[in-house]
Amino acid sequence: LQSLFQIPPGIASTAPTFHDAKQEAADAGKWLLVNIQDSDSFNCARLNRDTWSDPAVQRYLARSFVLWQQDISSRNGFLVTTLYKVGRTPYVAAIDPITSQALVAFTGFLDGPRMSRVLAQFL
Repeated sequence: LQSLFQIPPGIASTAPTFHDAKQEAADAGKWLLVNIQDSDSFNCARLNRDTWSDPAVQRYLARSFVLWQQDISSRNGFLVTTLYKVGRTPYVAAIDPITSQALVAFTGFLDGPRMSRVLAQFL
């Protein structure tokens, strides 16, 4: 059951720190898409199961974003929630990897089609 709610393999960065994730995105010429999750939140699990697995969302990710997902209770999660004043999860932000500015950010669950629209409007 747990595997049903994990992020699909191979779509998220394994960068160990926020700085490394920004560098990975900058080197690839892509935006950094940060996702802060709470392992106790069903909406976070749904984001993994329903949104990140959506084929249209995965095409946007492959083309234009480096997705970096962290748990809110981790050191990296704490850093991001402090820097960007995250109030609740799931939190998703498109971040400029050079300036660290969050260019678009939202909280709560978005299904695949809605996430695709948000990403398309951002681009």
